[in-house]
Amino acid sequence: MVKRTETHITDTKAVRRIFNQLDENWLIRNLEERDYGIDLSLELFNGVSPTGSMTLIQVKGTEKEFDTDSENFIKLSNFPVKTIQYALLFEIPFFVFHISLAKNETKFIWLQKYIERKLSKENPSWESQETVTLYFPISNDLEKNAKKIKDIINRYKDEKIFLIFLKKYEELVFHKSSVYNVIEPQYGVAKYCAEICQKILDECSQVLYKYEEALIEESSEDCFDIKRLIIELESIAINQSVEHSDQEFIDKQIELLWKMKMYIVQDKDLVEKILYETSLEEDYIPY
Repeated sequence: MVKRTETHITDTKAVRRIFNQLDENWLIRNLEERDYGIDLSLELFNGVSPTGSMTLIQVKGTEKEFDTDSENFIKLSNFPVKTIQYALLFEIPFFVFHISLAKNETKFIWLQKYIERKLSKENPSWESQETVTLYFPISNDLEKNAKKIKDIINRYKDEKIFLIFLKKYEELVFHKSSVYNVIEPQYGVAKYCAEICQKILDECSQVLYKYEEALIEESSEDCFDIKRLIIELESIAINQSVEHSDQEFIDKQIELLWKMKMYIVQDKDLVEKILYETSLEEDYIPY
């Protein structure tokens, strides 16, 4: 007869505690495939509205109080290396929650960042081991500092959007030059440029909204209209010609996209997000 291990029972209890330690803005999904190292997925909402920010969770529980390594860290021994390797396959943040059932407290680490910033530096040969010891900052408390998890997964989502925008902008500028080629204009390429603009509109609306407001504040004469830009580019592809006035409009819109690009590059907060740094405090722990 199949019997559950004490560890499995403890981890099940720990998973159930999570539901009581997160606020109502989290949609919690309990995943069945526990053997693969994922116990929960969390999706962040803003009230009733989804944010698109998600994370995966591995839960480790103990019936006892935490094993304290120092005043600033607690430790979890015998964490499987295969779980770490599995976590590194994911692009979205993967957290480990360590729960003391005795104290009803949960500590956490962002596992991918922990490997990069701590484990790989202090134990370069960790991949050759079967297990490692993880160290959780005391300040990473789920009930007291869940905002840190929200900040991490939100900025990760933001980074992806910003990088998509920057990539699509460069792609648009490169292909637009073919449309205006003096010797042999390739008007058909305008259709592809329109598709790039549509992807920017569909996938980067957050960037457009934020920086369109900045453009308006900078100059009331700058009117950004990506929907008209798409129409004008499609028209060039259909008519196989471009009017001077249309070219002026397209160039102006791409200039405004360039300004948005420069806002992103120059915006200190966004640069810090892309570099995974959100605090200037010397004792800030990024994982």
